Amino acid sequence: MLDDVTPQATVPMIRTALGQFGNVTSVDIITDPLDSKLSARKVLVEMASAREASHAVKEIQEHPFMLKGVPRPVRAVPASSTMFPDRPRKIATSSNGSIKLFKWVKKGDPDWDRYFWMHGLGLTLVMIICFSLVFGPSLVF
Repeated sequence: MLDDVTPQATVPMIRTALGQFGNVTSVDIITDPLDSKLSARKVLVEMASAREASHAVKEIQEHPFMLKGVPRPVRAVPASSTMFPDRPRKIATSSNGSIKLFKWVKKGDPDWDRYFWMHGLGLTLVMIICFSLVFGPSLVF
């Protein structure tokens, strides 16, 4: 995992920069919706093998990380599941014994429309609550 990556970095740029250490299988830029668009980001990179990943982490820790020919002060650490406490477990067993599978929904997935609708509903409720806290509950309803 790369930390403090410039917000101008794109997936192809990171894939190219880390491609010198081995085969990059996936790159996910993790954005925080509460931070500004100009704040540094985290990038989760998956390499083809653990050896390639440890080599990349070691090289980035010892040398400046070059992105578009400019050295960047980036921190690299091996990712672990404890870094993401808000991420749901892949398989959870309920009290009645049924197994529930969880996954992150991305745009284009079959469940995207339902998620997007629920996300909009949640934002609407947050705006109503904030409005009522500022102007009083009598103005909301």
